[in-house]
Amino acid sequence: MQSGTLVAHLALAFFAAFGGEQKSEEPGIEKLREIWQSRHEHITNARFEWHEKLNLPKGSLVNLGTPRAFNPNGLIIPDADVTLEPRDSLKLEGNKVWRRRLSKSWAGESGIARERDDLNLFDGEKRTYFRPTGIDAFPSATIRSASYALDLVDLHAKAIFLGTKPAHPSLGLMTDFVMDKERKRVDTTVCCILTCERPSGVVETVWVAVEDGYAVRRWTKTGARDGALIEQLDITYVTDKKFGLVPIAWKGLALKSDQTVRTTFSARVDRYTINGASMAKDFQMDFPPGTHVDDLDSKTSYIVPRAKKKSD
Repeated sequence: MQSGTLVAHLALAFFAAFGGEQKSEEPGIEKLREIWQSRHEHITNARFEWHEKLNLPKGSLVNLGTPRAFNPNGLIIPDADVTLEPRDSLKLEGNKVWRRRLSKSWAGESGIARERDDLNLFDGEKRTYFRPTGIDAFPSATIRSASYALDLVDLHAKAIFLGTKPAHPSLGLMTDFVMDKERKRVDTTVCCILTCERPSGVVETVWVAVEDGYAVRRWTKTGARDGALIEQLDITYVTDKKFGLVPIAWKGLALKSDQTVRTTFSARVDRYTINGASMAKDFQMDFPPGTHVDDLDSKTSYIVPRAKKKSD
């Protein structure tokens, strides 16, 4: 097939799925993968900014940095629910991902929620985690080789990848999932069900809207032994005139092994840009002087020196 014909074929598949009136035919898994591949290739880069409301129920912080059954260090544990409001920014281009999260974390020593700033960068070969401020009294960074960005598996950012880059290999939708015969609903939306059992035994399930752009409306993870729910993510989309369905809001739930709530959150996108100007410069990171760096590949640690003055 010539390249022009291939591009036209992919374009027709994309707009049939993500723009215009939808048909109610039951999709096969190959049809879904064709649509997801088309969408994946159509979106070359994207930038999202969103805010979140994160709820930590009373008692959910008891295991943070302490043994499960007791608290020998006398850390202060909240005696009520804690609500935090993180703000996130995410940029993706090709297989590169940049993400910044401004939030708070509970400091058991002082009994207060402290400001923190976390930046994750995946440049296609290495993951860099940089914390300019927060828990430590100095900037800190960790570098290691990797094949994918951790944000792909982070429940708080996963909706963006499921909605815009569904053919990303690390999601496994194109290779690892099989389609069930059963149909279920998310609210009033009829969905086909795809499942995947990971090597650890946990099962991932995606609920795909049959009559609404074949978008992933729900993702769940269930336990290997008893099939109990571990995590759930529900995604809401807005229809963009140029790019079709775009994730605009999502809700997440994480449960403990006893099925009590570990955390819940709701997120809403404030602004997004798709296929804008190149963001190549954003995937380069220079640490400020004084940053403590751990390179896990070379097993070395160092502190970024301060620039010498010309008079030195």
